[in-house]
Amino acid sequence: MDDSNIEKLIEDLKDSDWSVRFTAAGALKEIKDPSCVPALCEALKDSVSDVRRWAALALASIGIPAVPALIEALKDSKSDVRKWAAWALGEIKDPSAVAVLCEALKDSEVCIQNKAADALVRIGVPAVPALSEALKDSDSDVRWRVAVALGWIGDSKTLPRKILASSRLTAQKRIEALDALRKARRGAFTTRLFSFPETRNLCESVLLEEDLDARTGAQAVLDWMNGDKNLLRASQPDASKEGKELLRAASGVPDIEPSSLLRASDKPVKEPGLPIAKT
Repeated sequence: MDDSNIEKLIEDLKDSDWSVRFTAAGALKEIKDPSCVPALCEALKDSVSDVRRWAALALASIGIPAVPALIEALKDSKSDVRKWAAWALGEIKDPSAVAVLCEALKDSEVCIQNKAADALVRIGVPAVPALSEALKDSDSDVRWRVAVALGWIGDSKTLPRKILASSRLTAQKRIEALDALRKARRGAFTTRLFSFPETRNLCESVLLEEDLDARTGAQAVLDWMNGDKNLLRASQPDASKEGKELLRAASGVPDIEPSSLLRASDKPVKEPGLPIAKT
């Protein structure tokens, strides 16, 4: 579709006839043009709920380019705007939204708290470090929602392995997340929220399992714990010149590439979009 048609649809989002606005939002959903993001975010404030819903669907269909505007919309004074922004961020599943979604767990509206928790579940393992930190929140309701979200991402057996397998987390972040989960308790009780071995023992046992990504992550964590932190840092794709020199010195091979010394998984972890039961 040419620019003039897109501009016409953007203008239609302001039409006095709600059905015209509704139709325009539906058409923009199919076009998926990032230039429409500001107008669609404004349409989240529409007086008609169906227009708001289709504007959110259109923003979700645009994906990553819509995330910065949706993050801002999650701070809007209108609760319905915040609700649809949280929902769209969950559909897009971009980890850059994790921090603002964790803040939205404290929203004054329960509906938005639930939408934010649902979005964090859909983002999956990349949200675990922030959720683990949120388990320390002073508000028991926030801690409860965090616990529910973590439970949907994984249980005592699967979640630690998902953390180890995630190529989005550094070895240090994996360790911090595992430690925080191991210390988490159920509300005011002493029962552990998650029960699994200490990180070193966990990693050693995972090395004997079939999941290649989890084994690779477990080995990276063990290397970090054993003091190979500088080599592990240098093995990252954005390694500095100094880091690559360190690798050459360690290996004795003049033109070594980081990936050939410490192999990390490149395959992204696909997380299921599991719903959270609304209360």
